[in-house]
Amino acid sequence: MKKFIPTVEQQAVLNYHDHMVITACPGSGKTAVVAEKVRAILPLLPDYKGVAAISYTKKASAELKRRCSADGIDTKKSFFGTIDSFSASEIVIPFLGHLSDKTPQEIEVKFFESLSDAGKEVFDDVSIKELAVDDVGLLLDRLIKLYLGGVLVMETIGVLAVYILDNSEACRRYLKSRYSALFIDEYQDSGNPQHELFVRFKSLGIVSVAVGDVDQSIFSFSHRDPKYIKALCEAGSGYKHLSLTINHRCHPSIVNYANRLLNDQCVLLPVDDIRVYRRSVTGTQIEAVQWINQVLPDMKKSFGVVHNREVGILVRNSNTAAIAANQLTCPSRLFGDNDLTRTPSLMSNFFGALLNFRFDNRITVQSIIDEFLRRRVKRDYLPILRKSIQNCRKCGLDIFSEAAAIAAENLFLGKPAQSVSNNLSDVLASADDLRYFEPIKDDEVQVMTLHKSKGLEFKIVFHLDLYDWVLPRRVFLQGNFDVIYENEQECLNLHYVGVTRAQEACVLLTSTRRLNFSNENKAGNPSQFYDRPGLQGLFQ
Repeated sequence: MKKFIPTVEQQAVLNYHDHMVITACPGSGKTAVVAEKVRAILPLLPDYKGVAAISYTKKASAELKRRCSADGIDTKKSFFGTIDSFSASEIVIPFLGHLSDKTPQEIEVKFFESLSDAGKEVFDDVSIKELAVDDVGLLLDRLIKLYLGGVLVMETIGVLAVYILDNSEACRRYLKSRYSALFIDEYQDSGNPQHELFVRFKSLGIVSVAVGDVDQSIFSFSHRDPKYIKALCEAGSGYKHLSLTINHRCHPSIVNYANRLLNDQCVLLPVDDIRVYRRSVTGTQIEAVQWINQVLPDMKKSFGVVHNREVGILVRNSNTAAIAANQLTCPSRLFGDNDLTRTPSLMSNFFGALLNFRFDNRITVQSIIDEFLRRRVKRDYLPILRKSIQNCRKCGLDIFSEAAAIAAENLFLGKPAQSVSNNLSDVLASADDLRYFEPIKDDEVQVMTLHKSKGLEFKIVFHLDLYDWVLPRRVFLQGNFDVIYENEQECLNLHYVGVTRAQEACVLLTSTRRLNFSNENKAGNPSQFYDRPGLQGLFQ
């Protein structure tokens, strides 16, 4: 791995070894800094301990784990994953049984919308998508009743985790014995349960580090709020506030454009050339993507891009993503969700990891065991476990479900829930869903929504969907002709995220017409973000 040489700001973070909050701008090297902190901790820990490293997406978690384990560093009993996966697998599923009469043999994590009508009626008196920790007292009896029936409601995992941590001494002992430090990235997109869980880790004596950026808060629709990271930054919070303010990722002209989106008076960096481009194509998104087909070879040559995977097409809406994937003449990868990634249960994560293992020879059997084995096993049992996992790579895809089930039984001593097995079967039946688990190929352009691009970077970015009504999103009120935005600040943050994914060049691409979700052909007026003050002279 390339030797990490920290800046003064980064070194200050590395030198501080207690509870802290790090505010980090795009391209500031926060992942590298967190990885270095983790790598410094791991050799000091016994084999039965590790760190918990929480990222917003599984892809970001995989990248952090890769960096932490580079050069043969043993990650020991560390956890790398999302907050939902951590809360479910490390707190709720193993310890909710301590607070009820018994533990069901099978536990299935279901989203609220997948419950029966009778199941939904149980929650008629609460807003299930806006639960806070204080709501648990009202809900506990019915949540335990569902649990004893083998069901956990996905939207309640966070509040249940906090309740269990507060009321289970066994859970607190386990976490203190298992984890020496907790890192949570993208903290600006935290909700109430995640924030409450984080501050409780501090009270357990587990070093707690939050990383985030208020200007990249883009998930208010799922009731996330930057107020929580702001609270950690306040004097007297108990957390040291350190900042990473230098964007090392983007060309200076891209940094200038992005910073002026947020502050039209900010000081500009000196530049020799401008690499932010505004282009409008006659037609709809179809013609816009066809234009990308034409210019991509020359742009790659101009900016020294060797592989298509270094090119990102970022969109606001999933229908535009589908158009891009269909119209590109070069190979591409469209990143969407599937039945395994939508549900963060331990078994779903395990099946997903087995698919990654099948398609990526860099993943080892031992890494799967290290990630998922939660019990002591006799030495002579390990060959059986290894063989069952290895068979998931060797077997035909038509019997992968059976092989995965055997590996799961060997690892967890129980059969997977039927619903999770069904989800695996559905993924195996879909070529597009299966591709999600394959390593990105060098010749594939990456297509995804702006939300999914968070934490990623590309040499060249084509930023689409910069239309009036789309970004920023407007609200239509019958009989009212005023311009009313749904959430202008968050839309601006989303645009800022898109621009700052680009390292060498950023193309802001519109068209004279646009196709909406109903495939209606509408006027393609450019985004109001084009008119923000301070941007003149910063694009070509």
